[in-house]
Amino acid sequence: MSHQPLKYLGHDHIVPAVEHGLQVARLNVLRTAIREAELAGATAYIDRDYRVARGDLLQALNRLSSAVYVLMLLVLLAEHGESGQLRGSAS
Repeated sequence: MSHQPLKYLGHDHIVPAVEHGLQVARLNVLRTAIREAELAGATAYIDRDYRVARGDLLQALNRLSSAVYVLMLLVLLAEHGESGQLRGSAS
């Protein structure tokens, strides 16, 4: 859903802006912190030869960031009176 929000949520990608409101801004701060944790994890778990020791943790952080992005879109839709109902299959 995070990669194709128009297909699944009826709204295209966003670049967070002040017009999106406080809740979207707070979620974006959370998403930024998750991305920073993902970068720290990459530094810790990817060696000089690009071998990944804990791919499960890096993938989980990446998916968590995507989930927060979807929440940002859903909050934006809800605050603008749109349903944000899921469309199609999420698989």
